[in-house]
Amino acid sequence: MEQVPKNGQITDVIYKVVTNVDTAVQLALKGQLDIIGISGQFQYVPQLLSAGLQVKSGPSFAAIWLLFNNQHQYLNNTLVRRALLTAIDFNQLINQAFYGYGTPFGGIINPGKAFYDPTAPAYGPKPNATAAKALLKQAGYPGGLNATWTVTYSLGSPFEGTIAQLLQTFWAPLGVTLNIQGMSFTQQAIKAGYVDSKGTPFSPGNISYASTNKAQDLALLNWVGTTADPWLVPTNLFAIQSPPYQDKIEFNWSYWRNQTFTDLLNKARIDEVLNPTLAAQEFRTLNLMFYQAAPGHALFASDQVWVLSPHLQGYVPNPYYGFDFWFFYKMTYHP
Repeated sequence: MEQVPKNGQITDVIYKVVTNVDTAVQLALKGQLDIIGISGQFQYVPQLLSAGLQVKSGPSFAAIWLLFNNQHQYLNNTLVRRALLTAIDFNQLINQAFYGYGTPFGGIINPGKAFYDPTAPAYGPKPNATAAKALLKQAGYPGGLNATWTVTYSLGSPFEGTIAQLLQTFWAPLGVTLNIQGMSFTQQAIKAGYVDSKGTPFSPGNISYASTNKAQDLALLNWVGTTADPWLVPTNLFAIQSPPYQDKIEFNWSYWRNQTFTDLLNKARIDEVLNPTLAAQEFRTLNLMFYQAAPGHALFASDQVWVLSPHLQGYVPNPYYGFDFWFFYKMTYHP
C-alpha cells in the first residue's frame, strides 16, 4: 500500500557530491544545497549564520588524539610525556582550533560509548606549568628539555595544523621546538612506518622503524572506530597487535609496548558481553594505566557540525556518522 506523504515531509532527496568545502559553502549560500558538513573548517560559521542558515552540532564518536613516539629519546620517558600533557590548555585547543565544538575527556573510551567513565583520570583541561616543570625535574631535566620534534598531521583535517601550533606555544617554556608537517593521510601513514617492505602503505610495517630518526616524534590523528565497541579505538591506537603482527605497526603510532595493557584490554572486550560489571572494572583499571603511562591522550571529543537551510527542521545527529555522513532520524520541510 502506497504511503501518502504528510504535509511538510520530504519525499525526494537529491545527492550532490561536492568534495571541496569552500565550494559547498558557496552553493549553500546561494540556496543550492540544503545540507552540508563543514569538516572542521569552522571559519565559515560566521558567514553562514549571517546569511540566515542554521549551524547545528551534535555528538560524534570521533576524537582528536595526540600520539607520542614512545621509542624516541625523551619521549620514551613517562615523566616527560606526563609533563607535556600537563602543560596543555585543552580548552584553548577546542576553542581556537575547533571553535568550541568539542569536549575534553579522560581515559581510552569516547563519551557516549558503552563503558565510558566521566570520572576517568585526565590531564587538563587547564594547564599547570609549575607541575609540568616539576615532572621534568623529576625526570632529570631541571632546566627543561632542549628538543626539536616532528609532529605530523593530515591535511584533510586542517584544524590539526592549528593544534600543532598551539602545542608549540604550550611547550616552548619546557624547551621544546616543533617541526610541523602537514601531509596526506597516506603520507602520514608512511611517515609513521605503517608500510611494508615493498612500500605499500596501510600494510603492517616493522615496529623497529619507530626507533629510527625517520619516524615522526608525535602524530595528530582525527580518529573514530568503525564500530561503537569501546575496545576498538584503544586497540587501534595503543595495543600490541594480535598474531602474527605483534612486531608490526598497525595504527599504533605511539609504538607503546605494554603487554599487560593489551591483555587486559582484550579480556575486557570479552567481558563486555559475558560480565559487564567486571568489564566496567577492567576498563577503569585500563583508564588508570593509560593515565599513568601517558603514551598519548585524547585532546578532545569532536562534535559533528552541519549547515542546514532555514526550512529544514528536526535535525537529530547520529554519533555513528560523525565524519560528515548525514543521517537523520527525522527531517521535515516547512514551506
